[in-house]
Amino acid sequence: MSVQEMRHYQQFVTNLENTIHHYQKLVIMKRNEMNEKQNDLTEKNIELKKFEKMKEKQLEMFLIRNKANEIKEMDDISITQFMTHGN
Repeated sequence: MSVQEMRHYQQFVTNLENTIHHYQKLVIMKRNEMNEKQNDLTEKNIELKKFEKMKEKQLEMFLIRNKANEIKEMDDISITQFMTHGN
């Protein structure tokens, strides 16, 4: 093998190492971006769950109040009927 060939292969290997290093940096950067986006998504998912829970509680409270109002109205109707027909 001649010195010229050895230099050529050495340059080729150096270029490959530089290319590998460059792409390793890119992979690390993209992995970090991905992790940040995953963290953001996790936080947003937690916020969404909190919001859904609040909505469920509001609906539950609405249904409880609505049921209480219905019972009160039925009591009022019963009292009115008793007063008009019962006496």
